[in-house]
Amino acid sequence: MLRRMLTTRRGGIALPLSLVFFTTAVTPACSKIAELTGKKSDETTAKTDETAEAKTGETAEAKAEEKAEAKQEAKAPEPIPVEPMLTGLDGMLAFVPDDKAKFIVVRDASVVAEYAEEASKFVEGPLAALGTAGPTDPDLQKAKAGLDLAKAKSVEVIAAIAAAGLRPKEGGAIIQLPGGKSLVVFAADNPNAIMDLAKAIGRSAAPGVKCKAMEGHTGWNACADDQDTVDGYKPTKDPAPVRKLLADRLPGVDLEEANVLMNVDGDGKQIAGAVATLPGLVHVAIGMPDGPEAAQVTGTLTPGEAKTLSQVQAGAGFMWMRMNPAIMTAAGGAGLADAPPEVQNSLKSLTGELMVAGSLNPGGLYMQAGMGDTSGFSGVIDKVLAEKGKLPPSIEGVPDAKVSYEKTQVQGGGATVDAFHIAVAGMKEADVIKAYAGINPDAWSFAHDGRLTVAIGPDAANVGKLMEGGAGGPRPEMLASLPHQLAEAFGKNEVSFAVHLPADFLQGAPLRKVIDAALKANTDVTPAQIGAALSFLAPLSSATAWIAQPSGGKPVIHLAMQGIGNRATDEGKAALEAARKVAAGGDPAVEFSALASTYASSPMAFAYHARAGDEGKGSLVGSGVGAVALGAAVFYARANGAANPTLADDLGVKPDEPPPPLEIPTKPVAPVHEKPKTKPKPKPAEPPKPVEPPKPVEPPKPVEPPKPTPDPKKDDPKAPPKPTPDPKKDDPKKDEPKTDPKTDPKKKPVRPGFRPVIPRKPG
Repeated sequence: MLRRMLTTRRGGIALPLSLVFFTTAVTPACSKIAELTGKKSDETTAKTDETAEAKTGETAEAKAEEKAEAKQEAKAPEPIPVEPMLTGLDGMLAFVPDDKAKFIVVRDASVVAEYAEEASKFVEGPLAALGTAGPTDPDLQKAKAGLDLAKAKSVEVIAAIAAAGLRPKEGGAIIQLPGGKSLVVFAADNPNAIMDLAKAIGRSAAPGVKCKAMEGHTGWNACADDQDTVDGYKPTKDPAPVRKLLADRLPGVDLEEANVLMNVDGDGKQIAGAVATLPGLVHVAIGMPDGPEAAQVTGTLTPGEAKTLSQVQAGAGFMWMRMNPAIMTAAGGAGLADAPPEVQNSLKSLTGELMVAGSLNPGGLYMQAGMGDTSGFSGVIDKVLAEKGKLPPSIEGVPDAKVSYEKTQVQGGGATVDAFHIAVAGMKEADVIKAYAGINPDAWSFAHDGRLTVAIGPDAANVGKLMEGGAGGPRPEMLASLPHQLAEAFGKNEVSFAVHLPADFLQGAPLRKVIDAALKANTDVTPAQIGAALSFLAPLSSATAWIAQPSGGKPVIHLAMQGIGNRATDEGKAALEAARKVAAGGDPAVEFSALASTYASSPMAFAYHARAGDEGKGSLVGSGVGAVALGAAVFYARANGAANPTLADDLGVKPDEPPPPLEIPTKPVAPVHEKPKTKPKPKPAEPPKPVEPPKPVEPPKPVEPPKPTPDPKKDDPKAPPKPTPDPKKDDPKKDEPKTDPKTDPKKKPVRPGFRPVIPRKPG
């Protein structure tokens, strides 16, 4: 979805799915036919049995090799073809009389119908699920009726367009002439095709509308409100001035890639825009007109390197910007005039680069700010801890939470730095979230490699990973997961602001499991209702917005919607089909695991893994918004007095156990997004070594029965008195003769100070 879908055949099935069907259904059926027709001999049966026995005895190593070979056979990334539009850009811009006219030019209008068709397939399942998830809502019934009507109407309109002879695939234009009159340009053999279309769908054209065929443009026509406007309309012979107008107002935008181009009025100013409708991606670019808003953006934001994006992983959400350092220093200086010198110096060292992102591994959220000098941050920690008594010992509204503060050290990336650590304990729900998703409520702050980092979520064993990766800017695999227009702009240092919001976690198995468990006892809204509502977003993989300022000039606002699939490739079709099944109530772990395996090296592999949930909970936490949704689902129920007492059991975790390690590669794998050949297995926690008990004294060897004990009255008066027996430690062998180990060669001496534990006799 969300892409141009022009020449691909519908109903295509990806090759891997066909092979699975063949091997699981067709092959056994053929064998059964051979058996029933008598063509399967006893010898063949015997060989089959031998083969089965051989397979049964297959070693684990052979199975591992088989899996490795299967992964090697995974399909290489398939380039997404973009069909050239039937009408060239200059051919469409030539319909605009001059660069003073306002216009909207569409090079391929058929994409609108295809978007509507694809969208309707994703709406039916969630609507049906909402209807069965709870009490029937009148608005829901209206939505269902509206959907049915829209589907029927769209079929009617498409048929009417074809009957009228319109050719929407070749494009069209709406042009406003300098005098205020407007006209429509369209492709059709019949100049009155639009009038015929209006009649076919029960609409009547405005009185006085006149149409005529355009001279010099065979197959093109124009309609206007009156005959004079139609007769006076003259297309330009040179589209260069109109193209230059768009290029000046949309710097850095690929006009040839755009399907829709416009120059319209907005609050008394002309606004230029372009919309690209590529397979799986819709990209909108709007140039900011000259004025105070544009001046504020250029004065506040400055394009440049994105060094703080070096730790952001593919599939993680982030917000990044480069602010004017002078503005930050002035604002901070005014607000922190009475702050200690260490704090003021650190503020003056900020470069203006700010970033907030989610982290897949370790799980958490973190903020980074560029700093020219990080050496003074340790002194800032000391100043804060000097006022430790003023820091809150608990969290407002959560009475069982206890907060502590300390100065510690963090190691990572070959360096060790001082860190300010805020530890939170006593929150039962937080312990469950930590065990399930590997994210805990602790916070860390430290400075390193030209950056100040504040992180929430990592534990002491993993927080150092946020120091790895250096400061060289975005990694190749991370750029590959973004809209290519943004990736190219980052490479040219043209971006001054960007926000990327992954949406795959909304359709993933981990979040669905949390919603089911957290809202189990909630009556206001049910997990089924939440799941059905989220399914409306099933076609969406991510939403991205950014501001580009090529050469530091006019700001251009960009918006992009990335789809989970497209109708131009086998992979794209398979992804759309999987998303449709999940939206209708299917299991995301089942539908997307096959895609993640088959297309392991695809730039969309991270999205398949996020939906399948087979890479741990990293994508849920790393999306940023997912981490917030995770906490909201759990603490919403608690705030409403509907906390689930069996939350840990429902999620299948034990809060007192460490969370399972995330199985997401931390280093780029070639090709990009390809999974490792062998999936790393989490190392089981080593059990504590048992305390070795003292070695027992070897029992004495059997000896001859001793002689009767002499009468104590006749004992030698010079012999030392016998020790008084301790009643608490009676010797069960008190009746046996006492022998001196030093004089008895048959009995080994007992180590000094050692007393073996011997059970007492009854009574």
